Amino acid sequence: MTGCGTKKFDVNKTMEVNIEGYNGYGVCELKNEYEWIDDVIDWYGDSLSEMQQVGAEVKLMSLVSYEVTPKEKLSNGDIVTISAKIESTEDLAFELAGKDITVKVEGLEEVGEIDPFENVEVQFEGVAPNGTAKVTSQDGSDISYELDKNTNLANGDVVTVTAVPKGGMTEYARNHGVVFSATEKTFSVEGLASYAGGLDEISDEVKEKMKKQAEDALLAHSATWVPILMPFFARAEMQIAPAATIPAVILPEKCPPPR
Repeated sequence: MTGCGTKKFDVNKTMEVNIEGYNGYGVCELKNEYEWIDDVIDWYGDSLSEMQQVGAEVKLMSLVSYEVTPKEKLSNGDIVTISAKIESTEDLAFELAGKDITVKVEGLEEVGEIDPFENVEVQFEGVAPNGTAKVTSQDGSDISYELDKNTNLANGDVVTVTAVPKGGMTEYARNHGVVFSATEKTFSVEGLASYAGGLDEISDEVKEKMKKQAEDALLAHSATWVPILMPFFARAEMQIAPAATIPAVILPEKCPPPR
């Protein structure tokens, strides 16, 4: 239980509030916020063993937490509030207290911009409508790229590439001093081979090649018929017509009726 003469410790006494980053992407961080625990240990003096001191530090840290609002994406002129959240201290021989602290954000530099797609290409491969897409980039490991669709593609389709900064945009701004001018870009699918949907989609040149291949295949196949059908032919020879016509087959004459 605590009384009128109970010792009080300010849990905000040693806190340092640092706001870093760039305008619009600032971050508030606390330092040395738990150094006040040393005052509590000193107050106990030699009555605590080393093991008891360690236990007291762990106990006190579990009783106090700090809430920073807002913590990220800070701009010049914003007001940040730091609140100490203190659990019950009824079983302690002292009190813990800490009023809210407010800090005005100022002095953050303006952030620059880059185009994250400047060195990005999308490669399309395969045959429509089963084409595939792959993103290639020279921007290093701090930016990753995601495709909304990378399979079952046909010429004329549109895919969207999203640029994702490692650690988020705020972290990227802190590390590089720049943000993305855009986070998405669309690319049209082109250059995929495709199957013909009808004869009108086949050029005359390709049709001639197809016809020649068919004729060659028919001649090669017809040559295999000769040794099979020869015993049944009445004549010793059989003329094979050009592939454009049906080969003429001469059937053997009818046998005369028995006498």
